[in-house]
Amino acid sequence: MAREGEFRGAGTVAGREDQFVRICVNSFETSRDTFAVSYKRYNRSYKLYRAWKLGKYTPYRANIAIPILFSLGQSDVAKKLDLLFGPGPVVSFKAGGPEDQILARRRTALINTQFADAELFDKSTRFLLSSSIFGTTAYKWFWDVRKELIEFRADLGTGERSFVGEQLSFDGPNWQPMDVRNIFPEPGKVRIREMSWLVERFFLDKEDVNRLAESGFYLKRGAADVEYSGHPGAKDEYLTGANPAVGDGGDEWRTPEHRRPIEILQWWGRVPRDLAVDGEVNLVITVANRHTLLRAEANPFNKIPFGEYSPMPDPWHWHAPSKVEVAEKLQVSTNAMASQKVDILSLFADPQFFYNRRSAPPARKLFARPGAWHAFDGEVGPANIQAMIPDLRGVQNLYTELEQQAQWMEQGTGIVRDAIQGLAGPDRETARGFLGRQQSASVRLLMEARIAANQWIEPLAMEFVRMNRKFMTFPKAVRMIGANAVIDPLLLRPVPPELEMVAVNDMLPDYDAQAYSLMSSVSRGQQFQQLLTLMQVAQSNPILIQLVNWMAFWRQLLILAEVPNPDELMGTDGIVMQAVGNALAGALGGGAAGGPTGAGGSPPALPATGNVIPFPGGG
Repeated sequence: MAREGEFRGAGTVAGREDQFVRICVNSFETSRDTFAVSYKRYNRSYKLYRAWKLGKYTPYRANIAIPILFSLGQSDVAKKLDLLFGPGPVVSFKAGGPEDQILARRRTALINTQFADAELFDKSTRFLLSSSIFGTTAYKWFWDVRKELIEFRADLGTGERSFVGEQLSFDGPNWQPMDVRNIFPEPGKVRIREMSWLVERFFLDKEDVNRLAESGFYLKRGAADVEYSGHPGAKDEYLTGANPAVGDGGDEWRTPEHRRPIEILQWWGRVPRDLAVDGEVNLVITVANRHTLLRAEANPFNKIPFGEYSPMPDPWHWHAPSKVEVAEKLQVSTNAMASQKVDILSLFADPQFFYNRRSAPPARKLFARPGAWHAFDGEVGPANIQAMIPDLRGVQNLYTELEQQAQWMEQGTGIVRDAIQGLAGPDRETARGFLGRQQSASVRLLMEARIAANQWIEPLAMEFVRMNRKFMTFPKAVRMIGANAVIDPLLLRPVPPELEMVAVNDMLPDYDAQAYSLMSSVSRGQQFQQLLTLMQVAQSNPILIQLVNWMAFWRQLLILAEVPNPDELMGTDGIVMQAVGNALAGALGGGAAGGPTGAGGSPPALPATGNVIPFPGGG
């Protein structure tokens, strides 16, 4: 006898489909109800970030919303982008030994090229901003194949003709930052990698569902049923933009009548063995309008293809606090006091007046506004007309309180106004003192950036490698642009000619991905200042001057100064080309042990001029 709540009907197709729908919808509702408080907070945090103030406005009262949280969020993102996307590649792969250096550099070039194709920097701006507003934000990785219809003209020897055809515009790994308000994780787990399931929510037009069914991606009978069956509230939620866990209007938008939006719930996770599909229990289940099954098949990634990032992680909960949440009450209080300050100053600049009319003033006149006149029957003041002078001692206290609350918000978020945002700092402060305070203020943001590298950049790079192993067609050419095509930007050595092609076996070894810019604990500007200091130290020591590789030193200094082509500016193109020629000669000669293609050999020696020693150990 089956226990109550146990799934039934596994022996029929209809029964299995109903069970798949129940798994998806029940998981969604469980997560939605468990984290309802967090989803409500997300809408409130977003409105505070945008400085939206709801409710009725009084015409004669100031209603100021100081954009402190907006400024904190933008400064937070700018600092982390500077730490994560500094000079050099975004990620590098650490070779296991000298014999693996070429393969590791080849993979580094491939993954960084794919990051650029996936618009990593543009999406990262929105991703990091979402983490600042909501606390926890999610991202999804997938293999993306896109085709587009193109039209062009060409002359193939028979005259100019027009050609129309389908072209493959994208075929590679990709990623997308997700709206955390539409991500419903398994309760009780802190990390997605520990979860048994996760549900994502999005909307598709009915025509898109039909096209996906025609291509075999969705069940055709499911796509046909969607038009007649559906969750009655799904369309209303789409039209109002309301999250199902929030229930308010939120960000409202409209759609034309010919559009027929369909709510899609997509479940990723492991099912019981009696619901396995082709022997696989790791499935992806897609349900339309919380009623109709569109897909139930094996998960092509064999795991939940999502990750998360929390700059201020909670030790026991997936939904972590955000910078907006930390400063929320202070922001509301600051807005109220700033509005009161403006009201008091307006009353002082345009005061109210009283005059004697020997009768009580009308009730409609008994309100406070700048320039108001109030009539009374009886003595008022000198010459029977007296201006009301407000007591401004409270305004002085407001200035002090506003400054105190701003400092509290800096303590809670780690965004110091002068050191991080670049605003005015204390008077009579030396440059060294400012740099010291700036580095101290950057410690917390550096920790958050390291968390981003550990939870997002490096895992995403490893997932790109795994997807390349399964889906990429080989061989693949890796094109390096500019000076990096002839000299390795990491090792400052000639690039071996075989670095440009990636074969299928090149994806087999496991190398650890490292966020390259975070190998240094200081920002680009601080690295520049430190190199200048080291140059001054070297000038005082003749022995040290002879030991320093000055070509590499100045090249790194110019890179930190964001000079577009440092090799052209330094005039080292001839030296670099000679190094490449030597490398090519060694490759054509079979790869001598001491050449660039030999195992464990040193790079070819380059001519030195003056105190310039291009490559250490070059003889």
